[in-house]
Amino acid sequence: MIGGNRTCPLAVTVARIRFQTSSPAWSGTGSTSHPSIGPTRAGRWLRAVAGMLLLALALTACAGETTRPLTTAESELLALTRFRNFDAGVRSVSFAVTDAGTRYEVDAWVDFPAGTGYGTVQLPDAEESALLAWTSQGVATAATAAAGPAPLPPPTQGWTSSELLPGQSRLHAVLAVLLTLGNDRPDNAVLLAQTDAQWLREDTVTGTDVTVFRGPSSDAPAGAGIPAPPGLDESGAAEVRYWVAEDGLLHRLEVTLGGGQDAVVIDLDNADVTVDLSQLQ
Repeated sequence: MIGGNRTCPLAVTVARIRFQTSSPAWSGTGSTSHPSIGPTRAGRWLRAVAGMLLLALALTACAGETTRPLTTAESELLALTRFRNFDAGVRSVSFAVTDAGTRYEVDAWVDFPAGTGYGTVQLPDAEESALLAWTSQGVATAATAAAGPAPLPPPTQGWTSSELLPGQSRLHAVLAVLLTLGNDRPDNAVLLAQTDAQWLREDTVTGTDVTVFRGPSSDAPAGAGIPAPPGLDESGAAEVRYWVAEDGLLHRLEVTLGGGQDAVVIDLDNADVTVDLSQLQ
């Protein structure tokens, strides 16, 4: 069928404060009746000390952003995410990706047990969307669809299919990554802890508290699960970040696919639908 160094924001703020306090706006007007308005040696010294203290505070705050290896509990949580997707069955996904200079907006469902995806893709400069379906072997598009979610059940005819080529297309790469996010059992938390996966920070997604992880690189030990995403070229390693709730449910994914381009942010949610692509022609 279907065939660089990051600048700490607080440090930047401190730098701006120090610049502003040393500007001419703080200088006197030359009036001899109010000599205290102009800068004095003591005033300059106090401002310098205050600036140094603020800078030290900023550096301390930035140090708190340092990543670290996973704890045992965090390894077990991250190891649960693919099984939670599989157990949920079908989940909705939405993302935008720029491929060869063209921006595509995708709203779809992924059936993790079946290993299939189906939805719509917004075409450039078009008021309508095309239907999109994919498996790990191929991707297909059909005639444009009306605004809104893709029709269910999917139409059985009118599809044009091609091979899924994640090594040549950023859109295909994201579609391929989505199909790796389901597994019929939890991944091996012990092996996952031996990878270069990292805890990044605590966060929230649409009001849900989540922990943000960086997934293993392509150098992860065999059997660790959570496969690394396919890279598009040799200019940079692909990277995946996971926003995971305390129950192991994945709410957001950020995929960086080499080549120096912006990361692709994918939002996931539960969906009570059935997607059957077995009759597509």
